[in-house]
Amino acid sequence: MKIICSIILAVLANYSFAQKQGNNWYFGEEAAVTFNSGNPVAIGKSGMSATYGCASISSITGKLLFYTNGNDVWDSTNRIMPNGRQLKGNHFFSVQSALIVPWPDSSHLYYIFTPPTFAPTSKGYDTVLYSIINLKLNSGLGDVENGKKNIVLKNNLSSGKINAVS
Repeated sequence: MKIICSIILAVLANYSFAQKQGNNWYFGEEAAVTFNSGNPVAIGKSGMSATYGCASISSITGKLLFYTNGNDVWDSTNRIMPNGRQLKGNHFFSVQSALIVPWPDSSHLYYIFTPPTFAPTSKGYDTVLYSIINLKLNSGLGDVENGKKNIVLKNNLSSGKINAVS
């Protein structure tokens, strides 16, 4: 009985972590890789140039939703979203210029957090900002919501690094 319970728990644990939100990586100079088959596979060119940090997110089934270098946001067709320019992340000097976090209990809203720099400025450390992506906009390809771009989260806090924990 212990063996059967162990096998069932192992199978359930495997399926409970089967979300594929991190399966598509868009990075560097127009690079893109998918892990949907289980192994890394190059998937053609992205529209992005990112010297340092960038972020991408996929659906729980592994379909690319959007990606960003902290300044611009591209949809799943590699086009910049209509309101997706001029986020204030710093993709030239920030260690992690953007972080995408799903909005809790929503399948179509996402935060993009952008820490602008890794070094202090004359006014102290730069500000951590966030923008809201709504995948119901732009015919389902998503867009940054009007009035929800570069919103101040915290002043004088950023060190150019950002992380999220579920």
